[in-house]
Amino acid sequence: MSELQQCAFCKSWQPGRIQVPGGKFYCSMVCIESDLFGQAHCRWCGEEIKKPYTSIESRLCSDSCSAFYWAHVMGDRTAAIGTGKRYMLWLQKNHPREYREAAGVSATSGLCQNPDCTRGDNGQASSLTHLRTGARFCSELCRKRGSRAA
Repeated sequence: MSELQQCAFCKSWQPGRIQVPGGKFYCSMVCIESDLFGQAHCRWCGEEIKKPYTSIESRLCSDSCSAFYWAHVMGDRTAAIGTGKRYMLWLQKNHPREYREAAGVSATSGLCQNPDCTRGDNGQASSLTHLRTGARFCSELCRKRGSRAA
């Protein structure tokens, strides 16, 4: 039986919690995203915001975050709280190794195999399509770091 952990957001006690990077436990994706993208954080990317709350726009840290939020949260609702879309984007940006695990990126995915590589688009692992067949790393630096991580 799983050990009981208290949810970092709603404070309920249940077995089978979800642990996020940083060690916090949550009971659901709704609680994860509510904590990461609520209160004093950007509603899209999770960056800390220190200015006082006056409107939804005061909780969006940039024009690009505002555009994505209005299109995917308020618009088509593909990134509504609890869907996991914003959490995966947050993981991709802030914890690339955990993102690759959660997204199921494998050695045959055509991406650099250094778990900490962020040289690709939007902080993702770099593509290997421009390299020879069978290449596993995008650069000598990633090869060295990837070998140490293994």
